Amino acid sequence: MNNDVLRIKATTLTPVTIRTGREYSPFEYMVEDGHVLRFLPSHLYSLLTDQEKNSFTKTLSSQNMCVIRNEIRRLALARRTDLKVLYRIRIAESFAAIYKPQIESIHKINDQNALHIGECARSLGGFYLPGSSLKGALRTALLYAIYAPQGSVPDKLDRDFEKNAFGYTSPFDDPFRDLIVTDSRPIPTEQIMVASLKRGRSKGIPTSSEVIDTGAEFEFEIRIRRKGALSKKHIVFSAKTIRDACNQYYQQRVLGRYESAIRDIRPDPNNPKKGEEHIQRLRDLLSLLHERVGSSLTDREWVMNIGFGGGAVNKFITPQIYDSINRKSKLVPETFWKVDSQPLGWIKCQLIEGTA
Repeated sequence: MNNDVLRIKATTLTPVTIRTGREYSPFEYMVEDGHVLRFLPSHLYSLLTDQEKNSFTKTLSSQNMCVIRNEIRRLALARRTDLKVLYRIRIAESFAAIYKPQIESIHKINDQNALHIGECARSLGGFYLPGSSLKGALRTALLYAIYAPQGSVPDKLDRDFEKNAFGYTSPFDDPFRDLIVTDSRPIPTEQIMVASLKRGRSKGIPTSSEVIDTGAEFEFEIRIRRKGALSKKHIVFSAKTIRDACNQYYQQRVLGRYESAIRDIRPDPNNPKKGEEHIQRLRDLLSLLHERVGSSLTDREWVMNIGFGGGAVNKFITPQIYDSINRKSKLVPETFWKVDSQPLGWIKCQLIEGTA
């Protein structure tokens, strides 16, 4: 069997988060010296004296979640020396800004002060990017590469469309079975942070999550298990095919959607100042994307948009776009997530071993 192995070095151009679907609550972490320290509540409980356990049981009976949360935090800080910490990651300014006022709330608990943190993919070796997410981004780009010349790419790509594009009738015949993308090598904890994710509009409840910071570097491999054509479409798996497809899709199509979203925005005449400020923020984001994503690349480099908040359908949500025809404001039905004024999910890949 003829195998090719492409070793890839990736660099995050903007923050990236690929979440497991699980969140951990303020009962499972504390903040100390600008870092989140995650621990097991059961281990904390085992460190308490009998008197402290009785007192904590009474606190639980109050059913006031804020009081319980703050009591766990107090006990954790008091037992800091003996408490086993699972891991320690720094906090971004966006999370620090919401943590203190919310953690001190003792009157009510709701989505705004629950402070749950979305968990990134992590193994015993540390944080990593799953190969399935990387492969999904490659698959989307290659699918677009097949149909783009025909001008017939729909906004939503379902499984039937993929089967037709790649020319298979059974999952066992899916040509992507011959393309193996490994999980990334462990990403140093120093390159992970807890940040507050917000939609592109200024209002709204933020979502807190573990995030891979801008500038993080990691490696993964693409293994081509069998050279050949992608069924009847005659697209060969190679570094060149992958590079060209990704740059065509992500650098041109996705970035182009950002541009068109901003170009079509018109401020609400009932509140022109606020509208212009909002448009300027979007223009600043686009300028940042052009600087990092739209820059020239070598013949061994390509860009992708992956993870939570990535992809072509995740764009801006503009709270006040004025519809001049119907003379009313309306919302654009796409979303755009950002963290610390940066869009999510952009990485640059560089082929460091293998045939370009």
